[in-house]
Amino acid sequence: MFQRTAGKLRGKGLGKIPLVQPIYKKLNTLLSIGGRYKIINITSFGTKLKVDLRDTGDLTPTLLSKGIYDPTMSRMVDMLSVDGTCIDIGANIGYFTTIMAKKARKVYAYEPLDSNFHLLEENLRLNDTTNSIPILKAISNKDGTEKLVITEGHIGSNYLTQDEYKNTILVDVSKLDTVHKGEIIDLIKVDVQGYEGKILEGMEDLVKVNKDIDMIWAYLPKALLRAGTVPLEFLNRLGKLGTLIDLDEKENNIVELTPEKFLDKYGMTRHTNILVVKRSIN
Repeated sequence: MFQRTAGKLRGKGLGKIPLVQPIYKKLNTLLSIGGRYKIINITSFGTKLKVDLRDTGDLTPTLLSKGIYDPTMSRMVDMLSVDGTCIDIGANIGYFTTIMAKKARKVYAYEPLDSNFHLLEENLRLNDTTNSIPILKAISNKDGTEKLVITEGHIGSNYLTQDEYKNTILVDVSKLDTVHKGEIIDLIKVDVQGYEGKILEGMEDLVKVNKDIDMIWAYLPKALLRAGTVPLEFLNRLGKLGTLIDLDEKENNIVELTPEKFLDKYGMTRHTNILVVKRSIN
């Protein structure tokens, strides 16, 4: 009941009220003691997902209350995965990975945090998935290691950084051009809390090899700036790769926009997901 109510109230701005977040986390912890995990049936795509009930972010409460997460993006991932080789960057616990795996030939799922990665592996087994390769690694613009900031209680908000923070661990990172050199890829989904610009820098060769690749990018202006990427520059670089389609969750609609119109619509505070395709969508 608590998690379902939390899902309905998410996005109402209650987290800005003093003491609301600490109370939420305390109640969430107490209510999860009897059963930390729950398996949710995602009936829209015929998948199942084992979730951590201590997650105070968007994914778990939304799935518990609505049974689907970001319907517009979910349906687009489902449609574009058919018979393709897909890459899920920022796979988290496997919500989009399992959707991809239903129709794709092969799926690579990158997740750098151990706890999320173990749930990702469990969810692939839960769905009897045999065409997916989970990889404990982050994708960046270099090969080596980088610092990952751990956001307590919010399993989807961990992010790479070059700055100094207390809650960080070192994780392995690679460029897409290194780990998928010369490989034919049909779909890439990227949601990494601001490091999208860095990933784009490390996949120039992959884009040249794959002329018809489709890409879905999370667009979070504040997070991009935190990582040292100017949002309009990021949008312009995406625009050079293909047509930009706004996957607006709130409007439950898709519409073609220029980089400038994206910036006008979302400013520096709102976020969305962007589909980049090599053809115009009518």
